[in-house]
Amino acid sequence: MSLLVVELVAREFYAPPPKVMDAFRASPTGNYRRDPLLGWMPRESRHERHTQEGSFDSTFTTNSHGLRNPEVAYEKPPGIRRIVVLGDSFAWGYGVNDEEVFSRRLESALHHTEVINLGVVGYGTRQEFLYLQREGMKYHPDTVVVAVCMNDFLWKDYLRLHDSVRKPGAVVGETGWIHRVKKTLSEHSALYELLVTSVNTNKPLVNWLVDHHVKEGLGGFDDLDDALAPSLVNYPEKLSHDYVATIEELRQMHDYLSAHHVDLVVALIPAAQVIEQNRLHASISYLAYDTKDFDIDKPYRQIESELRRIAVPVVNPITAFRDRTGNGVSLYHRGDSHFSAAGHALFTEEIRRTLGPRYQ
Repeated sequence: MSLLVVELVAREFYAPPPKVMDAFRASPTGNYRRDPLLGWMPRESRHERHTQEGSFDSTFTTNSHGLRNPEVAYEKPPGIRRIVVLGDSFAWGYGVNDEEVFSRRLESALHHTEVINLGVVGYGTRQEFLYLQREGMKYHPDTVVVAVCMNDFLWKDYLRLHDSVRKPGAVVGETGWIHRVKKTLSEHSALYELLVTSVNTNKPLVNWLVDHHVKEGLGGFDDLDDALAPSLVNYPEKLSHDYVATIEELRQMHDYLSAHHVDLVVALIPAAQVIEQNRLHASISYLAYDTKDFDIDKPYRQIESELRRIAVPVVNPITAFRDRTGNGVSLYHRGDSHFSAAGHALFTEEIRRTLGPRYQ
């Protein structure tokens, strides 16, 4: 009875650390289809329920072009400004309802403005640029907003998303009844998850358990959350290369849009670990890293500095997100690293403020 009471209390008050996103991995089946240029595309005219136990219960709709957007003609009506939004699962609106996505909120907040959401789960800046040229420019945008997630630095090869995804620190190919029991407890017991997290976020204890062969060895860079990797103090060679490539892709997008007399705005998506300290500890609990190995604001400062040199406005909402979180507002899904409805609302405010008086 005591265990049952503690389990119920844990379910009510404990939010487990986010799992690796795999529910919407790019796939040629289900809600996606193969695309020879972009790798995958969302299927057209879908209306589906999207749930994740303990995190969210939402629905989404795609139009006849596969966009999570109401139907809109390519031809722009007189007197209307248009904003095209590019991005990955955050821009698409992972885990929230259609009307809660920041692109839809932005359209409601602006006068005489249509906002077209070209966000696609799993896309990086290279795919977004190609998608802009193939589809986005058909809408004759006045402004393009690119929502940049920190995992864009490492998703240069989009075929990587078709690979299996495992939780950092998990043993590949682990089988047997012990594994099945652990898996069942992990899926159904908040108390078990609380105990495991309490152990794994105690780095001295974890190191002691590894040294005495009670736990598996700690993971390295390849196991690090992609959205957190760019915050490392010291970059591995691959990350340095991918950082340069991402900045160059944004510069090329800026040059392309400038030639078409279209403004570019880059909106930086704060990783949950950058805003909530407990998520940072949870993300590195299975890894051979400590908090001193990270400068969590580093990539946001660098990108903002690089883009301002070429006069690209940058939305950097980290301060606003930290202030709102400090006031007790949860901006991310419980048990997931994507924006909640409140996160989308605040992100909308920050983008609107950056767009300036032209769109007020």
